[in-house]
Amino acid sequence: MATDEEKISRLYQQSKNAAPPTQLDSDILKAAHQAVDKPSSVKSPFSGGWPAATSIAAVLIITVILVPLIRHEATTPETKRTAETKLETLNEQDALERSNAEDLNIEASIEATKKAIIQKNVSADIRAKKQSLAKEKTRRLTQTPPAREQSSGVTQDQAFAAEEAMVPMTMETLC
Repeated sequence: MATDEEKISRLYQQSKNAAPPTQLDSDILKAAHQAVDKPSSVKSPFSGGWPAATSIAAVLIITVILVPLIRHEATTPETKRTAETKLETLNEQDALERSNAEDLNIEASIEATKKAIIQKNVSADIRAKKQSLAKEKTRRLTQTPPAREQSSGVTQDQAFAAEEAMVPMTMETLC
């Protein structure tokens, strides 16, 4: 039996003289020449011709005509008036908000002032009452007149004691 190497060597020897048929060879060469000689059917859109020139001209004309129109339209007096109106509206809203805030501050200040005045008046009234009571006491201590009854049957000393008892009550109720 022959080894694998001998088989391979024999097959190689047989194929050494083998060539493709001449007709097949000539058909392949002919197709290759036609493929190389044929112009390419794929073209770029800007490779020439009237469509490319027309599209470029159209873009230039539109640019030259429309850009100045758009610029002019953007600065028309109506547009300016609209922008000014919007700005005025915003300014008015801002002023109104500031005015509302000031009103709130003023109202709070008025309330605080009212409270302070009420406390001051109550304190002044109490002080005046205490001073008058103190003067009355000193007058009584320095002069001891006989106790007189008033028309209601209450002596002046009793009325004075009742007034002194009422002063702390009024202080508690006012505060």
